[in-house]
Amino acid sequence: MVPELFEKDSNCYVMTIEELEMFLTTYKKDRVKFDNIVSRLITSENGARRYKSVFEVLREYQATENMQFTGEKDYFEKIVHSYIGEHTE
Repeated sequence: MVPELFEKDSNCYVMTIEELEMFLTTYKKDRVKFDNIVSRLITSENGARRYKSVFEVLREYQATENMQFTGEKDYFEKIVHSYIGEHTE
């Protein structure tokens, strides 16, 4: 199923959570860079995908730093603490 999806849609990419974090951080910090990355990802050459991975494009645009959501941005930790608080007692 998944390989067929890639054959049918050259704009389909799978990304890791870390890549998603980098992608979202870029959106928050530099919307122009984010838009350029999206444009690069969806622009194909002769109907074929230009890049093998999202990370490849993020690296090209130097958008791989600050990939961790920490402190106030650590939403996973907040969710876990909320869940634990609701399910203890």
